[in-house]
Amino acid sequence: MIRETFVHIDGVGYRTEERLWRSGIHTWDDFSSTRRPPRIGPRLAKRMEDEIERSQQALRSGRHRYFARKLPSRDQWRAFEAFRSHIL
Repeated sequence: MIRETFVHIDGVGYRTEERLWRSGIHTWDDFSSTRRPPRIGPRLAKRMEDEIERSQQALRSGRHRYFARKLPSRDQWRAFEAFRSHIL
């Protein structure tokens, strides 16, 4: 689930995330393989690319606190599957 969210990125809200999903961009990998996401300006697209790279690094290295800080509280559940072994 964590790879299917974008709301942890500054400037991306629920409407933008929904628009991405409707356009076929469901995961970070989908976003990375898209030349120009629909209705996303170049600045935000660059910010998203950079944040997705940081997110992938945090996920690979098991840094769950990174997502705890970045995700809105109502979306923290999205990180559960990726970090379930870190939970008591």
